[in-house]
Amino acid sequence: MGDAHYQGRSLNRRRFLQMGLGAAVVAAGCDDNGGGGPLGEGDERAATALTVPANESPWLPAYQDSAQAYEADAGGRITIREFPYDGLRTAMVNAIRGGNVPFDLFHMDEPWTGEFYDNEWVTPLTEIDSEFTLDENIITYDALPTWNAEQRRHADDGTVMGLPINGNINIFIYRQDLYDQLGLSVPTTFEEAYENGRIAQDSGEVRYGYVVRAQGTDSGQSISYDYMPVMRSYGADWYTEDWQAAVNSPEGVAAMEMFRQLVSLGPPQPQTVGQAEVIAAMQGGQALQIHVVAAAAPQLEDPSASRVAGQLGYTKLLAAESTGQSAPTSGVWSLAIPRELPDERARGAFEFITWLLSEEGQLEFTRSGGIPTRLEPYESDEIVADAPYLPAIRESLEDVRSSVRFPFSADMLPVAERALEAIAAGDVPVQEGLDDLADELSTIAGNAGFGG
Repeated sequence: MGDAHYQGRSLNRRRFLQMGLGAAVVAAGCDDNGGGGPLGEGDERAATALTVPANESPWLPAYQDSAQAYEADAGGRITIREFPYDGLRTAMVNAIRGGNVPFDLFHMDEPWTGEFYDNEWVTPLTEIDSEFTLDENIITYDALPTWNAEQRRHADDGTVMGLPINGNINIFIYRQDLYDQLGLSVPTTFEEAYENGRIAQDSGEVRYGYVVRAQGTDSGQSISYDYMPVMRSYGADWYTEDWQAAVNSPEGVAAMEMFRQLVSLGPPQPQTVGQAEVIAAMQGGQALQIHVVAAAAPQLEDPSASRVAGQLGYTKLLAAESTGQSAPTSGVWSLAIPRELPDERARGAFEFITWLLSEEGQLEFTRSGGIPTRLEPYESDEIVADAPYLPAIRESLEDVRSSVRFPFSADMLPVAERALEAIAAGDVPVQEGLDDLADELSTIAGNAGFGG
């Protein structure tokens, strides 16, 4: 998802974990939780000495704080091992293929879930607890937790494979103070946002009228994630129902032309603009408006790191003028349990992730700056008062569309990232670039057994 190329961490947090590849894992005794807990009435907690990989990301501090809260509640030790985004998937794939998994949980960006579930690298949660069912207050983001093995896709009628831990989706963020100063109206379409950005630049009040990622990455998503809501709002998508590439449809061409207009309002070398640069442009007061993962919002509201804290407005991602349809993309991270773990480790991992997805765990996570994946934090006046971006996320859930989740995402995304970067930067004409990308995407899907 969308945490590629994030650099640094600006939020204050309690420092409690032993970090790094050589961090020790301290075993803990069982806690007889006779009063019930994440596993139900009368359960007994397994020893909790877990090693969990994670990526460097805007929401990592909230994850760490939640792990500390779980330690205080359950005992034991949660050791989080940090990896750069581009290295996390590789570390997990190498571990499972090597047959000696050092991790008690897999920490997966949305595009990796199809690969991990299709290859049966993950233990279904009902194999650990046959009585497990999804709580109705957990947000499922277009069937992200469940996998239909026969159809090789996420589906509501599938088996629960993992749980969503951080509810990243795209949102639109703008400088409310400059909007007021310049007499601008909050846009509902990308076309209106472009005009606002052009007016603001011409006024000299801001350097960049709109900033969005246009940099590709070799692993996961960067430009493709930020382009997807534009593409889909115009009525285009990666593939048709019969797995023919559709990125070069007339709607796809219109979407890319709009995306290039937005990019033109940002830094002059768009291929250098990753997520960190988008966030920094807004933090430094250089950007009028951005669209970015929701997990970036707490940094923008941190007065110790942001010049614009308290001056921002938030709304759901914009629509295409031609359709009126908003199509924010989910970029949700999931936790799942690797195959072949010893029973005690699997049970301990299950207890940890079910606690994180409990109401208690999600309230703790949200208070620390995470984006909740349960409904209760969005409905808490106390929580929303300290997180003014939550209403925009809640509104966006009505229109959210899934990210790339195909079993072949690892082959598809590097191709898409390189092509979209070149097109957005103006190095390749829009129609020509999208035609070439469509040919490659159709071949990749066919090689994976999808389509004719």
